Amino acid sequence: MTPVFPAELRLPLLHPVSRKVYTLVRADSLAQTEAEMADLVSACNEPLIYHWLFAERLSGQPYTAAQASSFFTWMRRGWQEQTFFVFALLSPCGRLVGLLDIKSPDLDGAEVGYWLSARHGGLMTLALSALQALAGQAGYRSLYARIRPGNTRSQAVAGRLGWHDRGLDAAGEHLRFVWTG
Repeated sequence: MTPVFPAELRLPLLHPVSRKVYTLVRADSLAQTEAEMADLVSACNEPLIYHWLFAERLSGQPYTAAQASSFFTWMRRGWQEQTFFVFALLSPCGRLVGLLDIKSPDLDGAEVGYWLSARHGGLMTLALSALQALAGQAGYRSLYARIRPGNTRSQAVAGRLGWHDRGLDAAGEHLRFVWTG
């Protein structure tokens, strides 16, 4: 059995501090405009996002427009093949400010990942909660996040939602936080 997500998704999220309305959408609904590409490149080069996700992978080189273009192609393929599912967070004015993904169709335990631009902090707990609810409705029974030990902000997001810290993975590189629906 594979997860079943809504074909169209525009889920409003009220920022708990600013009270502005952000929107969670299926990332395959993005048009890959120049603005979306620029937003993705800019966010991926922000110090914290870059440090945790790209510094090692890119050997210290910046995240580029070509990599952003490849990301859009990759992300669409996941939705088309139903092998992984990327969701985008849009600011009140419709700019791309964050991404969340479910990395497989394994309903018994799929990995999730998430990041949010520092300019829009305070929203990720709400966004991950929304993703968790969508995943439950789609048929997922369990999700997990692999978070590096020093990434206390991501650990706090999972912790606030009641995800259980299962300790270091077998390789000793990531903490494993688990949600069971």
